[in-house]
Amino acid sequence: MKHLLPALAAAALLYSCSAAPEIVMVQVDPMTKILPEAVAFLPLKDTTETAAGAHAEFQIAFRCESALEDITLSCSSLESDDSAIEILRCGLVGLVGIGSYATDPAHDVIHSASGLFPDPILTDGPWKIPGGQATSAWVTVSVPSDAKPGVYKGTFTLKAKTGGHSLTRIVPLVLKVWPVVLEETSLLTVNWCFDFAECLRHWNAGKDVEPFSPLYWEYMKDMADALREARQNVSQVPVFDLVGMNRGEDGKWAFDFGKFNEVVRFYEKEGLLERLQCGELGHRIAPVWTGGFGLFVPDGNGSYETLEISDPRVKEFYTAFLPAFTANLRENGWYEKSWQKVCDEPVDANADGYRKVIGFLRGIEPSLRVMEALQTTKLTGAMDVWVPQLDTWHNNYDFFSSRQRAGDEIWFYTCCYPRGEYPNRFIEQPLLKTRAIYWMAFKYGATGYLHWGFNYWTGDPYGYADRPGTGTDLPGGDCWIVYPGYHKFERSIRFEALRDGIEDHILLTMLRKKNPAAAESFCNRLVFNWWVYTTHPGEFRTIRHELLKALSE
Repeated sequence: MKHLLPALAAAALLYSCSAAPEIVMVQVDPMTKILPEAVAFLPLKDTTETAAGAHAEFQIAFRCESALEDITLSCSSLESDDSAIEILRCGLVGLVGIGSYATDPAHDVIHSASGLFPDPILTDGPWKIPGGQATSAWVTVSVPSDAKPGVYKGTFTLKAKTGGHSLTRIVPLVLKVWPVVLEETSLLTVNWCFDFAECLRHWNAGKDVEPFSPLYWEYMKDMADALREARQNVSQVPVFDLVGMNRGEDGKWAFDFGKFNEVVRFYEKEGLLERLQCGELGHRIAPVWTGGFGLFVPDGNGSYETLEISDPRVKEFYTAFLPAFTANLRENGWYEKSWQKVCDEPVDANADGYRKVIGFLRGIEPSLRVMEALQTTKLTGAMDVWVPQLDTWHNNYDFFSSRQRAGDEIWFYTCCYPRGEYPNRFIEQPLLKTRAIYWMAFKYGATGYLHWGFNYWTGDPYGYADRPGTGTDLPGGDCWIVYPGYHKFERSIRFEALRDGIEDHILLTMLRKKNPAAAESFCNRLVFNWWVYTTHPGEFRTIRHELLKALSE
């Protein structure tokens, strides 16, 4: 027997080496960001719930000590006794470096030891994951508006190879659909989206795309599908990049609105034109934040200059252009839904100069209606739709409320600022902050929300999610919330939170019609004030559960 012991031990060792490595898989809250260095996962305790006409997500975190190769993910439809809901999206949550962190971080900023953060939802497998790295899979469900209330069940399946073995792991998914049907959103939203050459190349595997070619319109259709899923209903369309502007032999200006009209009609056809924001007409003359503003004037070489309004070339051009542009909007039935962006983000130091620009333009076209992102209150009479940065809105809330009572619209925006404890959508922030932006819109009564960066892809979007060469001015995640795939737009987990936040806003608005006090109470439990709100996923699920329950009664 003693001689057998070494042989038995060797056989046991050989067996242990040949056994398939264990993989840990746990369904976790989709509001949780799974960092690659995670070694433990907090299981989701609550049933995933939503309304008919809304979305729901599942996140499955997993980790294996050995490398996983040839990973494929799939998900069955979710079925009840007599109905089924198809899966909208099933993918792997990819990791990106953020490049630049935002300065003045909040107390709950997420720190990644690896420097990598989860964000893009990748849908083109198979994938390979190093041993010991935590990763998550993501499943998105779009519940039809006519879905029957009840409990729907399905399965998520992961297949992979590791250590010379093939493995299959299955996780059950359960979704409860409440007897609540989501209405259309009353919140106006716009994310500025881009079709410049570098964006097109990122989408087309590095190859150029000819503007207004069939491939260009395929890009635009992919972008429109993403915008519509995000429940965007306002589109910004450039003016100087699309309108043909030429001086004839007689010295008179002539304008070709063909391309501008083609793009506007495209957004209209895609259901993204409840409002039209016409692109800016001017900018700061000097690259100084407090500098004065000027207006664009074509230079005759296919570009344009930024000139003081006192320059006679400015008056000559706008006397011809503005009436023609307004007439084009009226002829196409767009004037009543259009607002003009003039010079982006005026501040106190240059507000007087901005007012003079608006006065100059209205002296030519009195019907000009202005909508501007801004950081000042000194524009009464010049502004029709105020879009203050979130902290500007906070610090001057009484003023903006008085403008609402006077008949002006009040939106708000976030971008590379504000920072600190304010909610934003930087990648290193808890995911619930992106969603809470829309609860804040409900709490404080904003008409709309604007963000500048939907797909401003530059550099290496999957390597570093900031804009190279800008320092900390444009933190990781500020420039885009979707990623370029090959002839498609890949969503991100922040995109999903953005869309779901708008759907939460709809639910709160629906409840306000039934019980205003209850709607306010639910909102106040998530958003205490401008700086304090819960980022606890479990607490958020409880609030949303009670919100759905109140709407179903």
